[in-house]
Amino acid sequence: MRIGRIPAACIGMLLVALASVSSNRAADPPAKPTAAADDHGCTGTLDPETAQRVFPAQRPYSPYAGRNFPTRPYFGDTHLHTGFSMDAGAFGAKLGPRDAYRFARGEEVMASSGQPVKLSRPLDFLVVADHSDNMGFFPDLFAGKPEILANPTGRKWYDMIQSGRGADAAIEIIVAFSQGTFPKELMYFPGSRGYRGAWQETIDAAEAYNDPGRFTAFIGFEWTSNTGGNNLHRNVIFRDNGDRARQVEPFTVYPPYGSDNPANLWKWMAAYEAKTGGSVLAIAHNGNLSNGLMFPMVETFGKKLDREYVETRAKWERLYEATQTKGDGEAHPSLSPNDEFADFETWDKGNLDLSVLKKKEMLEYEYVRSALKNGLRLEQSGTPRASRWAATSGRLPPARCRPSSWPRCATRSARTSTGSRSSRAGSTPRVRCTRRCTTWPGAATGSREPTASCRPSGAPSTSPTRRGPTRSARPS
Repeated sequence: MRIGRIPAACIGMLLVALASVSSNRAADPPAKPTAAADDHGCTGTLDPETAQRVFPAQRPYSPYAGRNFPTRPYFGDTHLHTGFSMDAGAFGAKLGPRDAYRFARGEEVMASSGQPVKLSRPLDFLVVADHSDNMGFFPDLFAGKPEILANPTGRKWYDMIQSGRGADAAIEIIVAFSQGTFPKELMYFPGSRGYRGAWQETIDAAEAYNDPGRFTAFIGFEWTSNTGGNNLHRNVIFRDNGDRARQVEPFTVYPPYGSDNPANLWKWMAAYEAKTGGSVLAIAHNGNLSNGLMFPMVETFGKKLDREYVETRAKWERLYEATQTKGDGEAHPSLSPNDEFADFETWDKGNLDLSVLKKKEMLEYEYVRSALKNGLRLEQSGTPRASRWAATSGRLPPARCRPSSWPRCATRSARTSTGSRSSRAGSTPRVRCTRRCTTWPGAATGSREPTASCRPSGAPSTSPTRRGPTRSARPS
């Protein structure tokens, strides 16, 4: 037996020699190496490489020495509404931003139900994200302001709340906002006294309860794009103090003060940073109520997706709120059939106000796991439009949308009974490559692409993967 490059016999001799030395007088002269020792190769110099291998360095005394990554998780809420929001107020929330921050810091407050409440453990941070549209309207409605009660709809909602039917009033308010029937006379637009007062109070509350090093009170609002009942909501969070946040008022949905298109929200965010030198972030949520609009792959708001859209969204929306009370947004059983946890808190009946029921083909563009897979596919293909063209039309993309490595192909339309060149109704076009490659039957379902013999060696494959990672593979 050999240990490293030192003969085992040498180690035994060394131990015997040490024992012998310890029993002799200090005056005794050291013994000369024996022939047996020479025969086993025990003489010579121990080189550093062998010494490091035989006597490895011990790990540092402190296991934390050398660590340079965060080790402390922080717990908080990036999406909290107060009585300043129409829906929360109508559902019974009467507390304002200051009460919310006090509660998050661990103080005891009196809840809207009249009961004293306190957290078991204070939060580390909180974002009061009241809806930007009609911010501050509900406190005035609840108080019965004369200008609101003068409107028949305002009077109706006030009476419903006073009679204990606040939940019914909340549903009516949400539907009216979604379908564009909210009375203009009751709208609190940016610049109005009520709106400006609510926004300034939101900022003042965050400034008052922010405690650096102990508790972070973020300034924020929720941009509530909900046209036709399709949820495209984003929570907008400022990294800045009140001196910068006060220079603007929140972006809304209703024109002329806002837009329901997320691309216009990103423009507003860019303008804010350019004006103030600040920093702002958007976090989308509840794609499960968007009816296929949250994570588009072909077009959005009538515009084809391109590299600019992808890069702009990645800049402003680096996070996504995957789960909340209106349903889980990570995975769906139809998209992840092998994940036993994919049916957690599923809400897939329709859009937010149930004005349009859900269809199975919408699901892929609503859940964040599918969005991640589609995003990786886009990254591999190099161009958004080329990667999904075949999935929606059954045809190869036109030349302007194809990567340069793809072959040039010609579409051969089927002749109708009249002999015209137009394609038959309901027929699937076939594409023949000019390089004598195999023809490709286009599939409207999006599951096929040009065969390998029809693609040059450098062309990417855009077929979707069959199975994504399961939740059970990660720590729960």
